[in-house]
Amino acid sequence: GENVSYSDVIGIVKKEIRNARIIPLPVAAVKGWGYIELLKNRITGSDPLFTPEAVGRYLQNAAFNCQKAKQQLGYSITGFREGIQQTISYLKQRA
Repeated sequence: GENVSYSDVIGIVKKEIRNARIIPLPVAAVKGWGYIELLKNRITGSDPLFTPEAVGRYLQNAAFNCQKAKQQLGYSITGFREGIQQTISYLKQRA
């Protein structure tokens, strides 16, 4: 699909989910939370919600090429906005 920045994603989600409360947090605080999740994992064995490394991946500006999937598998792209709308509808039906 199209390349969408993190801030674009947040903007689209805010528009699609009318009552969405998105709270900006400092990166250091979120990474610290990730370390607490890892500690919780070591103590209890429960899976961490996320790790500091995952926070780093979210901050990267990465783009992926789906040309091979289109050619070999007949993959068709769903735009981000359409995909998020479908996801939200699906989740609402399951709620």
